[in-house]
Amino acid sequence: MNQAKHKNINEAIKLGTNFLTKSQRKDGSLPSFISASRRFDNPEEKQSVFPTCLILSSLSGLDHSTDIKKIKDKAVKFLLNQKSEFWSWNYWRRNSRESKSTPYPDDLDDTCCALVALISTDSKNVPVKAIAKAVNLLAYCESKEGGPYYTWITPPDADKSWKDIDLAVNSNVAFFLSLQGVALPNLVALAERAIKSEKYDSVYYHSPYPVIYFISRWYRGKMKDKIIAYLLKKRLKNNSWGDPLKTALAVNALINLGYEKERLAESVGYILENQVGGKWKASPLIIELQKKKQTYYSGSAELTTAFCLEALGKFSERSESMKGGRKAGMDDEAKRVHKKIIEIVDRTFSRFDPEMVNDFSNVKKKILKGDGVNAITLLPYYFRKSLGKKSIDETIAIKLGAAGFYGWMAYTIYDDFFDDEGDPKVLSLANVCLRELVSIYDSEFSNDENFLKFFRNIMDRIDSANFWETNNCRAKTSGSRLTIPDRLPDYGNMKRLADRSIGFVLGPVAILYLHSGNIESMEIKSLVAFFENYIIARQLNDDAHDWEEDIKAGRLSPAVTSVLKKYAKQIGKKSVKEIDLNKEIGELQKIFWHEVIQDICGKTLFHIKKARKHLLDITAMENKAAFEGMLASVENSAREALAEQKEMLEFLKEYA
Repeated sequence: MNQAKHKNINEAIKLGTNFLTKSQRKDGSLPSFISASRRFDNPEEKQSVFPTCLILSSLSGLDHSTDIKKIKDKAVKFLLNQKSEFWSWNYWRRNSRESKSTPYPDDLDDTCCALVALISTDSKNVPVKAIAKAVNLLAYCESKEGGPYYTWITPPDADKSWKDIDLAVNSNVAFFLSLQGVALPNLVALAERAIKSEKYDSVYYHSPYPVIYFISRWYRGKMKDKIIAYLLKKRLKNNSWGDPLKTALAVNALINLGYEKERLAESVGYILENQVGGKWKASPLIIELQKKKQTYYSGSAELTTAFCLEALGKFSERSESMKGGRKAGMDDEAKRVHKKIIEIVDRTFSRFDPEMVNDFSNVKKKILKGDGVNAITLLPYYFRKSLGKKSIDETIAIKLGAAGFYGWMAYTIYDDFFDDEGDPKVLSLANVCLRELVSIYDSEFSNDENFLKFFRNIMDRIDSANFWETNNCRAKTSGSRLTIPDRLPDYGNMKRLADRSIGFVLGPVAILYLHSGNIESMEIKSLVAFFENYIIARQLNDDAHDWEEDIKAGRLSPAVTSVLKKYAKQIGKKSVKEIDLNKEIGELQKIFWHEVIQDICGKTLFHIKKARKHLLDITAMENKAAFEGMLASVENSAREALAEQKEMLEFLKEYA
């Protein structure tokens, strides 16, 4: 999309913001209207909370102006004023005339959409105790353990008419849970049945598009492409989905699902063209009621405008990133080097057939999204830069960076196989990458047996660690049941954690070796020790955050192993053979947050301290800021986890 259209997007967002500013009521709410006409002829305003939830959620990712912040701040205040003591919300504004003439119980749709909007705007809006109360509400409304959930928050003996299970409502529940790092298989299954049958039905919403939009906010499963195909099949010749509201919902859903934004340029153009007077027209979103064979619809220009602003904001953000916008943590020079590294990798795979190239491109995209990939590819560059004016040629750092990417991609693919999640289609990609990694080091150090011996030792450490982990750190799972092996893994001094990712060290050691000429120097030993301790600290930190996901998958990380050992000791059985995780997860959480978290974080900080000491011993480095930054990132995360312990204990107490 050209620069002129970007100006149109910015101008459209500004005009839409002005419209919402003028429409927002003094109490922070935004209006909603009901009409018997799909064109919203003769609309009647209703005192509903729901539109404010959706509008705040749509605006949560927009930061274009102080006006948007003011709208959000006022909407947050309004929604917090409307919650019950149990942190639930009603469709109607409290004490409104509608709440008395047509009373409804509080419901999970309004509740989860309100919570999502508040959390997405600022997580501090919803304290830990509130999350615990919300989770209790879900448990109260579940049709069976783990969902799906009834829409209405009513007593167990309430009339069956209040016991409906709705796809859209459960999708909003799933999105709220995803913000807490929770994914429930029953909700995934509910969504996938709808995706497979292409029946995106809801008794509360007028068309499939809001339902698909709600699903797209959280669903990341294997059937994403089928949703995308359904939406593209429904797109009209004018590149819209019939009106601005449906088009905005479809565009938002496609972007949420990872569809290439440049293919949506014409649909975004349709949205821009249909803005009139700063707003987009009202269209039916909600089926308000059916009376004497007449359907009444709820919606507003404010709702349509918010969804359109969300779509423009997402499209504009994606467009800037695709145009080569600055990557987080990368200056222009690093970005240039990173581009050259990826060009080398792309050339390698260009010699293969188109199908293999396409599979490579898909895997590469996933790799490039990884948090650590820029560090892996750019580590040789950063280390070269740290040596100051005495540095070696940049071309070497670029080649070693490409080698780092090959290694990262190969072992990422292999790792999926170690976890029984591998795709045979991409195994050849890993093999090519490993060959290219070895080829680069063989080429650069062809006559240097000292370095090649070091290289082979590093590769041996990686493969030995993977072998040990595969044979010792896996437990069988069946549904929610975990079978514990007779002997849990002994991580000892955690060196095995370092060995598994010790490939980190190859590029920087190669640079330092070319600089100093002595593979046995104390500085190289300090550099290896720095990375060993950094990797251990980073892995322990990751384990602390991922332990629940790991235990459900049967991965016996240090954190999971510690939890299981303490669980067995607590129940007084030396050999616990099997655990039903659904039943025992609460007890396991208590053990983790009461006992294990401090031990894991303590070890993390210990290895950060050791890594920092070894970094100080590398006198050849004139500027260590990039490597200090690596340590600081893990250190801060570990300290935050310790601070989070207090909040989590409060949550568990409240939830109990």
